[in-house]
Amino acid sequence: SFYPSTIEMPQVTVCNMNMFLKSQQERLNILEPRNDNEFRALTLDLDQFIFDTVFNDESVQNPSDFWHESLTSMGRCWDFRTDQGVQLPGIDGGLGFGK
Repeated sequence: SFYPSTIEMPQVTVCNMNMFLKSQQERLNILEPRNDNEFRALTLDLDQFIFDTVFNDESVQNPSDFWHESLTSMGRCWDFRTDQGVQLPGIDGGLGFGK
């Protein structure tokens, strides 16, 4: 066939528009985090941020195998990485996720 059966899945990074949780800042009395642990304490964990991941039209059973934390100037972000290729075109193929 002229066309490949799969294409490489690029890394996808998703960040929360709210860098910190105000409720956590008040509860922990941390206005500005001084280290990575304080930074994490003020942000959402993966299971609080992305509730469902679908890849190649299949629900991902262990999202933490694919989503990796990334602390950036935009906040705590999550990178989706996989060695698996995209097998399906259109809305059913590739990556889908929800909150």
